[in-house]
Amino acid sequence: MITRFKLVDIRLVWDAIKPNIEQLRNQWRFDWRPEDVYSQCLIGRAFCYTCADGFMIVKPQENQYSLSKELFVWICYSTANNGLIDYLPDINALAKDIHATRIIFESPREGFSRLAKHNNWRSITNYTLPVT
Repeated sequence: MITRFKLVDIRLVWDAIKPNIEQLRNQWRFDWRPEDVYSQCLIGRAFCYTCADGFMIVKPQENQYSLSKELFVWICYSTANNGLIDYLPDINALAKDIHATRIIFESPREGFSRLAKHNNWRSITNYTLPVT
């Protein structure tokens, strides 16, 4: 059971979180648009959770090979220094609540590879190449 985070209707917090979503997209050049986040939450394919110092957007998904349930952490935003580390128990609890066997997230930040190594997480490097 998640205690720090509250599941919210994205329409109620959109004006507050949209600038942060835009900042992340622009800073890291993600190919999704803020409108994609909004629409995925509206149709129930993604879910918005908020807390006092941040928010996260998650997507339950099925592993295409094992068919097991996974929790994809699409966006995790925190004003705290150790947001992801502090949020991990809550993210793990949410994954357990939906009977997920894995938590998946992607990040271009180098610090996450060090965090993965420190915590013995399985890490896969994803390279995106343009077709020329």
